[in-house]
Amino acid sequence: MEGIYNIRPTITQIDFKNKSKITLHLADGRDISCPLDLYPSIKNMKATERRKFKILKGQIIMFQSIDEVYHLQNFLGLQQDYQHK
Repeated sequence: MEGIYNIRPTITQIDFKNKSKITLHLADGRDISCPLDLYPSIKNMKATERRKFKILKGQIIMFQSIDEVYHLQNFLGLQQDYQHK
C-alpha cells in the first residue's frame, strides 16, 4: 500500500519563512503549512519570540512567551475526521 498509512507523524522543526504561515517539518519529509490567522496567539508574537520554542516528543510545540500548548493534531485535525474507511 502506498502512502503514509503506517507512519506516525513527528515534528522535527518549525519555521515562519512565510510571514503569514507556520510550517511544520515532519520526519517523513512532509511540510505542513497553516495560516497564522488560525493561531492568533502565535500570530501576535514578535518574530524574536517565535524563534523561542521547544518541540516535545515530536508531537507538541511550546513557545517560551505564551502559555498555549500546541499538539500536532492542532495542525492536522483529528484523524477520525479525515481517515479513509
